[in-house]
Amino acid sequence: MKESDYVKETLRVNEKQPPGGWWNNARQVVSPNCDARPTHDVSLLLLHAISLPPGEFSGDAIEALFTNQLAVGEHPFSLKSLT
Repeated sequence: MKESDYVKETLRVNEKQPPGGWWNNARQVVSPNCDARPTHDVSLLLLHAISLPPGEFSGDAIEALFTNQLAVGEHPFSLKSLT
């Protein structure tokens, strides 16, 4: 089985891009770190599975990170030294 066939089978990816270009189950959050999308078809979809702080899978820290709103010194696991 080719890798692309494996992905389509395991993720049940539709051959057609949904209207508007957004995956049906995705919630759109506007990010200041985004620019215009190229006009060609999407050839790769990368899904991140991250937690922030490490091991905490609820809360708004991931959204805050990608919208430049994360309070970097708020948690004992601080990202402050990375800025």
